Amino acid sequence: MKLLLCLLLAPTFALAATTAPSTQSSSRAVIVRNHLDIVPHTDAQGHMLTKYDPQKSFFPIGAWGQVLPDSQGGPYVSWRDMKAQGFNTIWPLNWDDRAIDVAEDAGLQLVYMGHIDEAHAAKYKNHPRLLGNMWMDEPTGQLNIPNFDMQKLFDSFLAYKKKINEAMPGLPVFVNDPPAIFPDPPKFKQWWLKWNTAGDVSCQDDYPIVDRKERTRTLAADPTGIPQVVSLAIDANKGEKPEWLIVAAFDAPQDKEWPFRMPTPVQLRAEVYTGVIHGATGVQYFVMDSEKCREGGVVGMSPNPKPSYGGWGPVATPAEMIQAKALWQMAGQINSELKDLTPVLLSPTVRDDVFKVEVKGGDVTTTPLHCVLKPHPDGGWVLLTVNVDDAVLHTTFTFDSDLKSAQPMFENQPAVVLAKDKRSFETRYEPFEVHVYRIQ
Repeated sequence: MKLLLCLLLAPTFALAATTAPSTQSSSRAVIVRNHLDIVPHTDAQGHMLTKYDPQKSFFPIGAWGQVLPDSQGGPYVSWRDMKAQGFNTIWPLNWDDRAIDVAEDAGLQLVYMGHIDEAHAAKYKNHPRLLGNMWMDEPTGQLNIPNFDMQKLFDSFLAYKKKINEAMPGLPVFVNDPPAIFPDPPKFKQWWLKWNTAGDVSCQDDYPIVDRKERTRTLAADPTGIPQVVSLAIDANKGEKPEWLIVAAFDAPQDKEWPFRMPTPVQLRAEVYTGVIHGATGVQYFVMDSEKCREGGVVGMSPNPKPSYGGWGPVATPAEMIQAKALWQMAGQINSELKDLTPVLLSPTVRDDVFKVEVKGGDVTTTPLHCVLKPHPDGGWVLLTVNVDDAVLHTTFTFDSDLKSAQPMFENQPAVVLAKDKRSFETRYEPFEVHVYRIQ
């Protein structure tokens, strides 16, 4: 399968921000209201689940475009080290049958990217290491090709999906698509909706950190921001299919048309939490650094980045290598948090309107704070929040009943000081900052 990294670097258009679907606005905050009854997700072999099961439920934390450790330009990070860093899924860039054994040794799941032929379908039927099959990357992007026959491609997918569903029952077959939901020309959104409702899983990449003329101000630019894309996909599928998001962990230093910028560690965490707050039930990172990655024009994250791996493509600067290592370290922290939060994220959102938010500060978008309230398995709630903007926010959370405590999670900080009414507390957000609270 030919390397198509450049196709993954899809345009992320930035216009004025709006509130995403399946949400309510409360004093410049978005309170997400999806997954109220079920949370569609899978087990480790891709079988569909709608209710969290501690023995079966699986929240994919993946690396999209990973190469084998001994691939050209390596050695690269071992898959055992990927597992130790909190990854549980690998999306191998070009399929190699050795990947199954390497994944088995490391205890990782695999997404088979590309066409599965009859021989491999028979060989890997019901294989315990396979999570799913991504048939194609970014089909909606093919509309940029003049006179492209999209209906023919779509019909090919439906025929292929039917064949694999029969040959490998239970294995999800799907595509990954870019955030091509801009209104003009309308054919992009029309086809995006068709593609993103046709697979067994809905999956999108969304890379909002760009540098065309100025720094990125928000992760929620309309219409292609992470909140808009994730929410639209969930709404389009009526909340009945798993939703997987691929976030940016790369730099495109030589791309003048789509100059994607490597996120800061804080922005990387914000990307992930923006996705899960809006309902994503799986998160993948693009991309781990490698020679193939560089040939695609990008510098990815790595525990041991190099200026070059011997092939062609951009040579990383010292600053980029420092950033790449920092993203690797932050990904490990985020992955640990996602593992702890899996029972929370895969549980239905609190249905009752039990809190409100007041936000002061920020002039980038109309709703800079995004949040969701989930039940904690041991009682009480978990309040997940993210500042999607490059702005400082001062907020007040007020609940409709007395609180015992509000403890920040993952921040090494003491419980917040409750107001005298025991129903509210104040907090501040730095640009793109995430706060997660255990509410008792």
